[in-house]
Amino acid sequence: MKFMNFETVIKLLKQKNITFDVVTFTDEVVAARKSDTSIDQNYDPKNAIKTLVITTKDGFKAVVLDGNEKIDSLSLEKLVGKWSVVDEETLLDEFGFVPGTVCPLVLGIPLIVDENVLCKDVWSMGSGEIKTGLNVKTKDVLKVLKFEKMKVSLKSTVFSENTEEKFRLITRNCQEVLTEVDLKELIESGKEIQHYIGFEISGLVHLGTGLMSMGKIADFLKAGVKCKIFLADFHSFLNNKMGGNWENIRTATDSYFKEGLIASLKCFGVNEDQVEFISGKELYEQHPEHWETFMRVGKHVTLSRNLRSISIMGKKMKEDVDMATLFYPPLQVADIFTMNVNLAHGGIDQRKAHVIALEVGEKIGKWKPLAIHQNLIAGLTAPETGANDEESLKMSKSKPGSAIFIHDTPDEIRDKIRKAYGPPKVVEFNPLLNWVKTLVFWGEESGEFVIERPDKFGGNITFSKFSDVVNSYSDGSLFPLDLKNALADWIIKKLEPARAHFEIPEVANGLARMRELLRK
Repeated sequence: MKFMNFETVIKLLKQKNITFDVVTFTDEVVAARKSDTSIDQNYDPKNAIKTLVITTKDGFKAVVLDGNEKIDSLSLEKLVGKWSVVDEETLLDEFGFVPGTVCPLVLGIPLIVDENVLCKDVWSMGSGEIKTGLNVKTKDVLKVLKFEKMKVSLKSTVFSENTEEKFRLITRNCQEVLTEVDLKELIESGKEIQHYIGFEISGLVHLGTGLMSMGKIADFLKAGVKCKIFLADFHSFLNNKMGGNWENIRTATDSYFKEGLIASLKCFGVNEDQVEFISGKELYEQHPEHWETFMRVGKHVTLSRNLRSISIMGKKMKEDVDMATLFYPPLQVADIFTMNVNLAHGGIDQRKAHVIALEVGEKIGKWKPLAIHQNLIAGLTAPETGANDEESLKMSKSKPGSAIFIHDTPDEIRDKIRKAYGPPKVVEFNPLLNWVKTLVFWGEESGEFVIERPDKFGGNITFSKFSDVVNSYSDGSLFPLDLKNALADWIIKKLEPARAHFEIPEVANGLARMRELLRK
C-alpha cells in the first residue's frame, strides 16, 4: 500500500522542480471550497481543481477538471470507453490518497485535463492532507506535465437547443430532479425516455392530481417522453384506501379514477390514446417476475430504512402498522423496474421510494432510473398552528374545504375559493398565491394573469410576472376578493373539458358510484 502525505508530495514536487505556495485551511472539506477559509487568505475558489482517478479498459487514468464541475459521462465514455471512478479503498491502496487530498502532479498515470482548467492562471489542488492545499501556476504545470487536453466537463459540453428545450419542458414547475445532469445526458443520448407516475385509488380527483400531475404529463409528451399512468390498486389495498375493500377499489379504479385522469388530461389538450394506463392487477398478472424483483429490492433495504419510507403512504415512522404496510415501499420500487421505465415521477412526498430505486437499481441487476418531483399544491384552508412543511400544507381530499375537484361546478369552485384562507397583504403560506404560481404561471416567472374589476376599483390589471402579483398583494393594491374572483374564473375555464367529460352518461354514473362508495 502506498501512503501519500504532505511531506511526501512536497518532496516529489521538488524533485520535478515545480514551485508552489502552501495553502493552510481552517476547515476539513473534501469537496472544493466555495469560499476562502485559508489562514493566509491565499485561496481563490475560482482556481480550485479536482482530480478523479478512474478505471478504464486501458488501466487507471486521472481526470482533472474545475473543482465545482461534474464529468460529462457520455463525452468521457466516447474518449476512453466504459469507465468508473475508483472507490476510496482503491484510491488509498493504489495511490496513497484519501478523497479530497489528491495531487495530480504526482500520480504517475495518464492525465486527462479539461480545457477549462487550462484557462486558469493557478491550480489550487490537493497536497496529501485534508487541511492543506497547494497553489501551482499553470505555466509551471505545463512545463513538466504530459496530458491529454479534452472537453470532459459539463461546462465544456454545449447541449443542443433541442435538448435544452426538452429539459425545460420536463423540469418546469418541478421541485427536484434526480439528477439534472443525468436527465440532460439522457435527452442528449437520443434514448427513449420512459416515464411513469402512480396513483392510489383513494377518493375524488382534486387539482393536485388532476391539473398538477396531468399538466406535467402534457409537458412530458411535448418533450417526446413516453408516458405511463399506473393505477395502484394493490397499493391502495395495502394502504387501506376505500376501507381496504378490494372489490370497491377495483370498481373505483375502472369506473371513476381512470376517467378522472382522462378528463384532467383533456384540460391540457391531451387525448387518452397518447398515454398508457395500467393497473397493478394487470401489471402483476402480465409480469409474474415482478415478485422476484420485489424480493430482490427488499434484500437491499433495511427494516429501519423501510420504516422511514412509509411516509410515502401518509404514515409516520413510529405509527403502529400492520405487516402489509411494510410491503409498500419495496413494491413501489419494484414497479419502476417491472414497467421498464427510466423516469419516475411523483410529488415530493414520493421522494423516499424513488431514492431507494436509484440506490438499488444496479445492485439488483437493473438500472439507475431518474426521478422528478413536482410541487405540491397547497390546500385552501388556513395552515395549522406550527405547520411549515409542504406535507401538512398540501391540498387533501380528506380536509373539508381544502380541495377543489375536477368535476366541481362553477358555483362550487367560486364558493370554495371565496372561503379560502387569504389575509390581506399576507403572502406567506397563502394558498391563493400558491395556486397562481403553480397553476396559472405554471411555476415560471413569466405568464399572464388577468384581474377583472370595475373601473371604480381601479379597472382591469394584467400581470405578466408572478413576482408582480406577489408585490401587489403584499402592498395592498391587489385585494383578496379581486384575487379570489380572478383565480376562480381561471380555474372554472381551465376545468371546462373535465366537466364536459363527466357529462357523458357512463362517466357520470361512475362518479355517482364513487360518491356512493365513499359514503360507506
